[in-house]
Amino acid sequence: MTRVFGIDPGTKGGLACAEMLPDCSGYAWSEAMPLPYWKLASRHDHRTETVGFRMPDVIEIARILREKRPDFIVLEHVGTDDQFGAKSAWTFGAGFGALLAVCMTAMCDDDTRVKLVRPTTWQAALKRGKDKPLSIQQARDWFGIDCGDEDGPAEALVLIEYFRRFIVPTGEVECI
Repeated sequence: MTRVFGIDPGTKGGLACAEMLPDCSGYAWSEAMPLPYWKLASRHDHRTETVGFRMPDVIEIARILREKRPDFIVLEHVGTDDQFGAKSAWTFGAGFGALLAVCMTAMCDDDTRVKLVRPTTWQAALKRGKDKPLSIQQARDWFGIDCGDEDGPAEALVLIEYFRRFIVPTGEVECI
């Protein structure tokens, strides 16, 4: 069976893993969790317990990837927009780069393939916009997982469903 890992970057991001049935019609099992983070100290303030910015905990994510051994990783290919200030954009981009790097190491270790998907691409394909509550509902409907009010794990699951519905049928990947 094909194992797919979804990653939704960002400060409220999430990870999800699912194993597709042999005919790719659904899932044998799935799980989701918030994206693990560590807190880095700001250069300008040494009170690390109260001031700083968060970065994905790539050591923990690499451990999870080694444990789950996905065949494919679907990483949301995010970018910044006008709402970001310079510092926020830099931090967000650094976090995405860290996630991309840990995905690349999985490619070296296990022949895992990485698929980058722009948010506008998967949202348009699933005929939806940036509706976070809808992602939570879809995670419940499609995977039977209640993510509470955490949209990151839910969106990581929805990325996996996008992969199953729209990438697998192209023949770009094969179900195992």
